[in-house]
Amino acid sequence: MVDFQFFPADTCIEGGLGSEDVVLKYRAEIDGLRAVAVLPVIFFHAGFAPFSGGFVGVDVFFVISGYLITSLILEELKTGRFSIAGFYDRRARRILPALFFVVACTIPIAWFTLLPKDLTDFFHSVMAVSLFSSNFLFWFQSGYFDTGAELKPLLHTWSLAVEEQFYIIFPLLLMALWRFGRKVLIWVLVVLFVISASLAEWGAHNYPSATFFLLHARGWELLIGAFAAFYLQGGGQIRPGVISNILSALGLLLIFYAVVDYNERTPFPSVYALVPTVGTVLVILFAVPGTVAHRLLSLKACVGIGLLSYSMYLWHQPIFVFARYLFGLPVGSYVFLALTVLATLLALFSWRFVERPFRRKGFAVSRVLTAAAAASIAILATGYFLPKIENPTTDELDYATHWIGWTTCYPFGTREEAGGGCRILKNDAAPTLAIIGDSHAGHLATGLKAILDASDENPLVLLSPGCYPAITQPNEYERFLKCENNFIDKAITYVSQKPSIKKVILSGYGNLELHKYKVHQTQKLDPAETEIREGLLLNGLREAVGLLLSSGKKLRLISENPEMIDHPAHCSTKLARWLGTCPQRVALSDVNARATQIDRIIRGVKDFHPKLEVFDPRSVLCDAEFCYSGSTEKNWYQTRDHLTPAGSIKLVKEALKGF
Repeated sequence: MVDFQFFPADTCIEGGLGSEDVVLKYRAEIDGLRAVAVLPVIFFHAGFAPFSGGFVGVDVFFVISGYLITSLILEELKTGRFSIAGFYDRRARRILPALFFVVACTIPIAWFTLLPKDLTDFFHSVMAVSLFSSNFLFWFQSGYFDTGAELKPLLHTWSLAVEEQFYIIFPLLLMALWRFGRKVLIWVLVVLFVISASLAEWGAHNYPSATFFLLHARGWELLIGAFAAFYLQGGGQIRPGVISNILSALGLLLIFYAVVDYNERTPFPSVYALVPTVGTVLVILFAVPGTVAHRLLSLKACVGIGLLSYSMYLWHQPIFVFARYLFGLPVGSYVFLALTVLATLLALFSWRFVERPFRRKGFAVSRVLTAAAAASIAILATGYFLPKIENPTTDELDYATHWIGWTTCYPFGTREEAGGGCRILKNDAAPTLAIIGDSHAGHLATGLKAILDASDENPLVLLSPGCYPAITQPNEYERFLKCENNFIDKAITYVSQKPSIKKVILSGYGNLELHKYKVHQTQKLDPAETEIREGLLLNGLREAVGLLLSSGKKLRLISENPEMIDHPAHCSTKLARWLGTCPQRVALSDVNARATQIDRIIRGVKDFHPKLEVFDPRSVLCDAEFCYSGSTEKNWYQTRDHLTPAGSIKLVKEALKGF
């Protein structure tokens, strides 16, 4: 997370070394502002609907950190006492003890809780934390808002990595430019700010995951705080009055607006990030004593939460993840309020017995930095060696297990040229059956192999993640019915022209396709747009079905899996079974309600092409009242909508009957 430098209310903000330390006047409202930032982040991760934009709390912390750290550096540069060793001594004492303590506590819990694939990812994140590179890791693994992200105990450490990377560069830059004068220094920072902000705006629409996680698109947020420090340290004074009251209140309102209005569809950090960051700067500059904002933020409750905010941030994510794993808590469950209290109590402990002792003077700089390096190496080694020991849980959530026994093939170009993946069961024989679709086609692989391996059938799977098996339709909606290199179009054309393929199965996640976000224009899908998308998907699927049927293929469409409201991953752990929290169940009426649009589309295609056969997974995974995530013996779901190998076998066994 970000640098929450909290200080007891009776102290000053410290900088420098030894008896000549630079001190800045303590501002209680800054601690109160941390409380305003950390609670929305926690409630966002809990899934509470009013805090759909709570992730902007991290941006608030970036601005606060940029302001405080720059203030300290400028004071020391002015007095000639700044040193890189002293700077990193303070950073190490304030950040690493609590961070490494929480990581150390999560390791044994993760060992007995997480499934092998998730445990492997966890240990990768442990190693990344020790190297302050977890933002790169989570960028490579997935996006911040992806379904699997809520099951990553250390996902929140990405922002710590961003900030530490910034502070490897920033102090050196200030030192190098200080000799050229304040004006030159500020102009250089302005240029860097413009470059970073421009990359953030462009990248949010073109490379959203990299833009969210990486420093090049986040540095401008820290620089906003730095500019506030330059203004106040340069003699700028803000006096209480009507203007200060209005602007500081406006700052709080801007933060509040972003917290309640933004959501995972908001392109971020783009121009939208200006709302919470500018709001934060307004509070820093104008929430002076005598203003309403200052009085609110200086309340003991706000200051107290602010003092604990770093530890609260460190604790809440692993607590939430392990609770989801063990008990399958639904998004927005009020149990997360109790878990937030638990995170606060643990934060109080780690703040009192870990953070504060290490922040006190009395440790030589060389000893602090040596200890920090040793701790980092120990964490790194733990993350490297522990995964090599056999884990006590079973492996049902690793998507790669679906492809055991399959051979990679590229019938129309390399992976890069194709834009999707191809697997065949028997590489020495021509394919006789093709499956086309997205990851919902991919998770059928285990069932297909189990049922067809000993038969004369030779299935071929052509899939591209997130691409519904429908012919591309010209439309204005970004990424809607569009796949890299037109993979689905190529796959349907290839299969229709392949004489050996007599049977074709189509499978995809239609609800996901219908609600893909149109990045460049609006945050939310209005009813008119949804209706247009439904028509486009109907036409695209109807065209695909028509092309395959006209080429003489026998065609079966596997419709939507029942979507679990809760993430059922925990049902694959032995511990969850011991606790008796599985299987999960969802009312069939709720499942049907969520599938209304795609059901209507499939009926429309079936009416137009009567030869199309449709198989409904609800006939296998549901009874008259409920849909289930598994039985008492087997877990059928990897995620809310993807199947485990056991679920794949159960579904495909029924789906292939009579085909």
